[in-house]
Amino acid sequence: MDSEETPAWHYFDAAVEPGGIFWMATSDGLLRFAPLAWQTPAATQGIVSPVSCIAADGSGRLWFVAGNALHSLHEAQRREYPLPAVEGKDAPVISAIFPLRNGALLMQSEDTMLQFNPGTGAFEPVAGRGDARRIKPLGLLRDGLVAVRESRPGAPPQEQRLAIYDGLRLAPFPDAPREPIPGTNLCRLFPAQHGDLWLSTERGTAWYHDRKWRVFALPDRNTPEGALCFAEAAEGRIWCATSDRIWEFDGRNWLVVRSGFDGIHALLKTRDGSLWVASNNGLHRFWQGGWIENGREDGLPSSAVREMCEDPRGRLWAGTARGLSLYHPEADTDPPRTQIQELTAKETNVPEGATVTLTFSGQDKWNYTRRPRLLYSHRLDGQDWSPFQPANNIAFIDLPAGKHYFDARAMDRNGNVDPNPARLEFAVILPWYKDRASS
Repeated sequence: MDSEETPAWHYFDAAVEPGGIFWMATSDGLLRFAPLAWQTPAATQGIVSPVSCIAADGSGRLWFVAGNALHSLHEAQRREYPLPAVEGKDAPVISAIFPLRNGALLMQSEDTMLQFNPGTGAFEPVAGRGDARRIKPLGLLRDGLVAVRESRPGAPPQEQRLAIYDGLRLAPFPDAPREPIPGTNLCRLFPAQHGDLWLSTERGTAWYHDRKWRVFALPDRNTPEGALCFAEAAEGRIWCATSDRIWEFDGRNWLVVRSGFDGIHALLKTRDGSLWVASNNGLHRFWQGGWIENGREDGLPSSAVREMCEDPRGRLWAGTARGLSLYHPEADTDPPRTQIQELTAKETNVPEGATVTLTFSGQDKWNYTRRPRLLYSHRLDGQDWSPFQPANNIAFIDLPAGKHYFDARAMDRNGNVDPNPARLEFAVILPWYKDRASS
């Protein structure tokens, strides 16, 4: 162990636990080391360039693009396939990978489409398969086909069409919109449950439901424009991401869930019900009614996250500006403990109309999440819990007379919630001239 990381002068003993945890007895005291929740696999530790896209195929292989090469990762073994120059240009910048049902990979770049055959290791340009048509992948369908935008060079935008690509040929898209969707650029298509479809353009979104298309378009600002990605939240609610905000469809209209993101790149729902947002300022996870941010303090090699992928085994991968990272939720399963600052005897009996300010704090067991990064939720008199927030105090004004009880609970950055919320009881008392019991 590097002495710069551990300032002890002498090491006396060591003990190892499962999961990479170990203890060391030193002249400066007892030290404990434990891996963080986000870790770089050994096979990819040499990759420190940006990871632009990730996908997992049906055989369990993970595919990602970094450093002008396509990489595969399977059973801790990595292979590398340099991207070819296309039409005399440098290697293309790949922004998305779509595993096809025939085992090939369709790769999207700004200027061209490439198809990769894992069996031969060969790349092949895709341009309508023998004619002048151009295709742009829009989204992966549930049966291993890819929805694409089909167009011809020089044709007006209104002539772009939806089609299906299976790795060999194009086919008409069933139930495609009969009328042109507002906008000149089809951006993304997302298949939801029960056969619904969502389609985005730079001017709005379109929804296919009950065999009909409904359009949500500008000029009003209450609809997402240029949606980059979609996800299906609990109870069939649809989320989508634009460059700086997350939207939710309530069954009638679009509403902003959260704004202020710095460049959203991906939106993903995982098996545990979490919704993850990859952005230039970290990973943001919506969980237990609150937002949890993960960054370098949680083990990510960079806070700029370009892509996410959940593989068939349920493992979550993040492609960052400095390589690949794998999420290990089992690294920290201990919830924090919550405390509420006690009130003085005078504060316990609050005069009617006075302000009651309550302060609370928490402590993570092994300090995986430092105190300033803990999140808190609270409730008064058994009402609904508030969303988790960083704030650790709350003020109540004009509470009704009588006894009250206040609960608070802490959550760490791995989503562990204190199962035993702290409680504080206090009373709001009437002045003597209103208190019938005293008269």
